[in-house]
Amino acid sequence: MTILVDIEQDKKEFFIELINNLPFVKYYLISENKKRFILEMNQAVKNLNSIKKNKMKAIPLDDVLNEI
Repeated sequence: MTILVDIEQDKKEFFIELINNLPFVKYYLISENKKRFILEMNQAVKNLNSIKKNKMKAIPLDDVLNEI
């Protein structure tokens, strides 16, 4: 399982030391850009699932392109 955790900068060292003591946990530090990308992609997937379930209305591509 993968979990994205956002830690305050001043607590980072403590948290890393804590998870280093857990042999079943692997962690990777990512940049703010990668974090933002992951969160935006997650939201996009949620939106697509809502559209598929008719809980949200899709905007036609022509309308989106005309706004640009």
